[in-house]
Amino acid sequence: DDDNLLSVMKQGQPRRIDGFPAAHFHTCDELESELREAGLDRVLSEGIEGFGEGVEVLEGRDESVTEAMLVLAERLAAVPGAKDTSNHLMAWGRRPAAG
Repeated sequence: DDDNLLSVMKQGQPRRIDGFPAAHFHTCDELESELREAGLDRVLSEGIEGFGEGVEVLEGRDESVTEAMLVLAERLAAVPGAKDTSNHLMAWGRRPAAG
């Protein structure tokens, strides 16, 4: 609903909707920061679907659409915040070497 969408945009916090739990929607920067706070280093993150969510359900296979999506993905990779447009984020890091 519009009120819930407005809440997400303002605060990043939705109300519980149709069985979907209320949650905080991280940005990649927030997620990376939490991993660093947990003691990991070499932290990186990525958007799983990216801006192209839904393209996979288009009817038929159109190589020009695939090529355009690849060009956009390559160009957007360096744009700050572009990863945050993905519906799902992944972050990883490693424990510092002992010593």
